[in-house]
Amino acid sequence: MRLKKLFLKKLINDYKIKIDYLELRNIKNLKISSTNKKSRLFIAYYLNNVRLIDNL
Repeated sequence: MRLKKLFLKKLINDYKIKIDYLELRNIKNLKISSTNKKSRLFIAYYLNNVRLIDNL
């Protein structure tokens, strides 16, 4: 959770974006995950009033 807060702060400060959500989820059941193994990162954010959505 601490890493997530640091990452969000860096994104907001460096790129002046507004984060809608940033979640690490299990690839099998999409439940919130606390590990990188078998997980994906889901993010939605606003950049210049355009909402961008991605998963990594």
